[in-house]
Amino acid sequence: MLAHVVDLESDIEAIQERIEAAVAPFRRKIEILDSIPGVGAVAAQAILAEIGPDMSVFPSARHCASWATVCPGQDESAGKRRSGRTRKGSKWLRTVLMECAHAAARSKGTYLAERYHQLARRRGKKKALLAIAYDILTVAYHLLTTDQLYVDPGPRRVVSEARNSPSAGPSANSTPLGTASPSPPFRVQSQRQDHRDLLSSCGLDPGDDHAASS
Repeated sequence: MLAHVVDLESDIEAIQERIEAAVAPFRRKIEILDSIPGVGAVAAQAILAEIGPDMSVFPSARHCASWATVCPGQDESAGKRRSGRTRKGSKWLRTVLMECAHAAARSKGTYLAERYHQLARRRGKKKALLAIAYDILTVAYHLLTTDQLYVDPGPRRVVSEARNSPSAGPSANSTPLGTASPSPPFRVQSQRQDHRDLLSSCGLDPGDDHAASS
């Protein structure tokens, strides 16, 4: 029995060495992904293995999220919302992203954790986790594209944005980290605006409607 355990440990070490050798050329990409709350080194390796280091293969962040099946197919017809079920795609990437979303939701003092709690109260835990998984991949797409590390805006950012409902109007002092001008007003009712604000808060360009929508 002990010999079997030793053999297994030896096999694990050998596989780990092969993985380290394979990801060695992409250490910067791993570092970028690892900077996102909820994404550890192992998850970063798994995400990179699934989506690759070159984001130009995806027309937009939304296409990447759709392929990962963390982008609900929501649309409306005659004022009625159709099914928001996710489509078939990379189930391995979806699994990793959902695990990262769970970890991000449990993180302390982060934007994503506070955003999860805000969404969970309005939409339920399951939909909130899916939204966080989408946010993580959306931000990862832009960070890998721009070669930037994630800069967390902090939980107070979510709270201040949530107060600026359409009836209350935008906050005059809403200046995202890494930018010189205020971001667009946060809309509690709009998930698309949620994603735009998340990107803007990280100092990224939220101009791509496809990348920011959900």
